[in-house]
Amino acid sequence: MRRTPASFTLLALAACGADASSFVRPAVRVPGFVRLVSDPAESLGGGGTYDYSTANALVTVRPFGAQLAMRVVGDRVWDGFLALSSADRQLRAGTFESLTNTPSLGAAGFRWSSQEVTCGATVATVTIDTVRYNGEELRAIDLHFEQRCDGQSAALRGTVHWRAEDDPNASGPVVPVPAALWRAPAGAIPAKGPYIHLDGTANLGTGLTLPQTIVPTAIVVRATGAKLSIVASDSVSGLVMSGTFQEMVGQTAILEGYYRDLRGLSELPTVGALDVGVDGWDCDSLVGWFVVDHQFYFQGGLTVIDLRFEVRCKGLGAPLRGQIHWAESGA
Repeated sequence: MRRTPASFTLLALAACGADASSFVRPAVRVPGFVRLVSDPAESLGGGGTYDYSTANALVTVRPFGAQLAMRVVGDRVWDGFLALSSADRQLRAGTFESLTNTPSLGAAGFRWSSQEVTCGATVATVTIDTVRYNGEELRAIDLHFEQRCDGQSAALRGTVHWRAEDDPNASGPVVPVPAALWRAPAGAIPAKGPYIHLDGTANLGTGLTLPQTIVPTAIVVRATGAKLSIVASDSVSGLVMSGTFQEMVGQTAILEGYYRDLRGLSELPTVGALDVGVDGWDCDSLVGWFVVDHQFYFQGGLTVIDLRFEVRCKGLGAPLRGQIHWAESGA
């Protein structure tokens, strides 16, 4: 293709009555990315620098009113959650200081965490530099933050640049499932038979310490369309665990894959949803994910399911993770 000299372009603009000095080149679109920089001795990042984009990671940003769930699945798994105050209907530009992962009711909060390393109490400053909506739909956001973990002087600093067009398949299950996602250690689960392995740092408030593997004496599994429900009990320990896992709207059966950054059953069902309870513990306004690793139907009925999940209460709480295996044959 022949190039048009720049001088000729300017002359042509002038000849047509255009003001050549007002000509502006279209801005080059920068693809979405997440960049994390950890100070030496900072516990989450260990002093490292981490750069993620669509080339080396699965980056998901999921808004819900004035809340934002962010997740990076790459060489490591990171996830963040920002909630503005209850007075805000949508995300807005501005700087929000002294945000903790345990905010008071209706107050703003923030958490950036790692699947691999536990961080307890956090405090952060978050700046939303730009935010763009198309009606009620978030289309673009740029933000940066500085967070300190457990009273440390060292900080983790992050930058998130996200555009909706960078993740056109955000609603569907991801196949193959990213290898970095949590799974139960091989030695923690039975070699055969049904089980539920629970892990994480969530405080279940029932005297139950984690990790723990439940070998249920009774388990009921029902698959109705694209919704799976599991209720399991152990007569020895008295524990009861229930879970409901809803695939995205439009599916008519359980599909294998990774369902990311989901809400509770009543909040955002178009992209999938889940709910988990253990004894008297239940999660309010949860944020989480689940993976269907394997499923098998025989004559229209579900006969085998292998599933993993994670939930965080209100998006800011400590995680509860689980891995479930069930087969109708008992295998």
